[in-house]
Amino acid sequence: MAGNFYSDNPDITFHLDHKIKMGELFALLTEEEKACFDARDAGGYMRAVADVLDSFGPICHEIASRSHEIDDAEILLENGKEKIPPVLSKNLDILLSLGFTGGGIATEYGGFGIPFFCEMAAAEMLNRACPSTAITANWFASIARVIEKYGSKELKDEYIPRLAKGEISGNMALTEPDAGSDLSGIKTYAVPQNDGTWTLHGTKRFITNGAGGLSLVLAKSEKGALGLDKLSLFLCPRLLDGKDNIKLLKIEKKVGLHGSITAELAYDGAKAWLLGEKNAGFRYMLDLMNESRIGVALQALGIMEATFRLAQNYAMERKTWGKPIAKHELIANMLLDMEVELKAARSLCYETIFLQSMRNLLERRLRDGKGTDTSIPMLEKQLASVTREVRARTPLIKYWLSEKAVEHARVGLQIHGGYGYMHEYKAEWLLREALIYPLYEGTSQIQALMCIKDAIKDLIKNPRVLFDRTLRGTVHSFVKRDVVQRKFSQIKEITGKALLVIVYKLVKLNAKGTGVEKVKRNPLALVRMLNLKNLKIQDLSPALLQAENFCELRCIEALASSLVSDSTMDPSRKWIAERFLFKALPRATYLYSLIKAEDRILRERLLH
Repeated sequence: MAGNFYSDNPDITFHLDHKIKMGELFALLTEEEKACFDARDAGGYMRAVADVLDSFGPICHEIASRSHEIDDAEILLENGKEKIPPVLSKNLDILLSLGFTGGGIATEYGGFGIPFFCEMAAAEMLNRACPSTAITANWFASIARVIEKYGSKELKDEYIPRLAKGEISGNMALTEPDAGSDLSGIKTYAVPQNDGTWTLHGTKRFITNGAGGLSLVLAKSEKGALGLDKLSLFLCPRLLDGKDNIKLLKIEKKVGLHGSITAELAYDGAKAWLLGEKNAGFRYMLDLMNESRIGVALQALGIMEATFRLAQNYAMERKTWGKPIAKHELIANMLLDMEVELKAARSLCYETIFLQSMRNLLERRLRDGKGTDTSIPMLEKQLASVTREVRARTPLIKYWLSEKAVEHARVGLQIHGGYGYMHEYKAEWLLREALIYPLYEGTSQIQALMCIKDAIKDLIKNPRVLFDRTLRGTVHSFVKRDVVQRKFSQIKEITGKALLVIVYKLVKLNAKGTGVEKVKRNPLALVRMLNLKNLKIQDLSPALLQAENFCELRCIEALASSLVSDSTMDPSRKWIAERFLFKALPRATYLYSLIKAEDRILRERLLH
């Protein structure tokens, strides 16, 4: 294993150079933020970021050398207090000494104010080294940004500097014993107090970093209230005046992430402060979850990198029938799939983290009033645009990387053969670590539902865009001479047609007697029917049944688009796009066939 997790990965530097539009970001930085890196222009700032990541690379290598110790160690709960293994404490102390905790926190609170993309590049490297350490170190800047966005001045001044120094960390307390993805089932409730504070009552389960010093708690604004519009977001410290405010009931024993505390927490009259407006908690939660889901995608990317390197190194060293198994056709095909899908994943991820960096900085500038009166409308327009772009990409990278991380880890174990099943070779460890990604911060199925919902909403708002896009895709698939461009156009055409099939099924099921059969092949007329005011879509099953198939199609399209763009910027990368599309087009065709088909047996099963 190379000694620097940054310099040994030129793919990261390519995307930092080509996907991160530093000039746009630099224009949004304050003088204090620029001064933290002693940067006078965008190029100087980017060189400083590269230096930081290059310095962080050897630290990640060192942490990776202890990852097996962390996996073997155990976090104990004694008298309501967690007992952290020394090896994990050593890793966290190193990160704390580097100022890692204050990286993404605003300079006015003692942080460095680095853009989100730099945080995520570091997160990828750290997760490649040790997922348990990475996720434990993830709860400083992300929590600070929520408090900065929605908290009072008093809360900001009290807690954000402590997060920047690493004195405390945080967690998001959403899940309950009977309420996971369905947040309307939350039973934890809050009671207002005369002094302006609130008390929380209820239990939260499966809380990542549950022993952190601050909980961001989603709770009903009053006991027994119904509906998502009755949820509020609260800041609840674990300790007040040296005494427990939150009770740590249990530390879960998990398949993986053994060095990360997943806890059950009790809020029995815990003192808390309202963040933002009452009853706006669900909206705030969606906002903070979006960034968290991007973070999970970068975690999965780190695992994919670690898995590929481990499998490739083993396959080059292991010999059978007189040659390395990496030179046997079946293993070579597995490794090439892993490499290309890894590069495709990073390409789309780095597009997304640039956009989220823009979003964070635009929100900060609008919030602190740094823009001039004449620039504020322009900043608001720019924010709306990047927010739409981020929202479109987030469920795709969360879905695709979560699923691929597990798939790659499984293939990596297979390449190791019997050795992969043994603890000492790390292949089985990577598989166990990867299993969490399709589950937390919104399951893969939740991401698929978000994808199909947004696609239909966008289609209703602007049906001509899809019509024109599908038509152009059909034409380009015939006239484009370049094989990469032609296959990409075919995938765009397939994705557009798949959405129209789903819309047709929706209208047909919910608009009986409206002549839907006559407009089956007329996209504009079909969408107009979907948009009729007197048409009530009560049965969403055609969309729900095909949500994952359509989401995967959208992922393939987005990944292909990103790779085609890469090959335009650097022709030496064209082989990546060509190989990806070679495998992706048949897959897209298969998914389209599933979307068109009628699964009579499943529908009957759902009806009974």
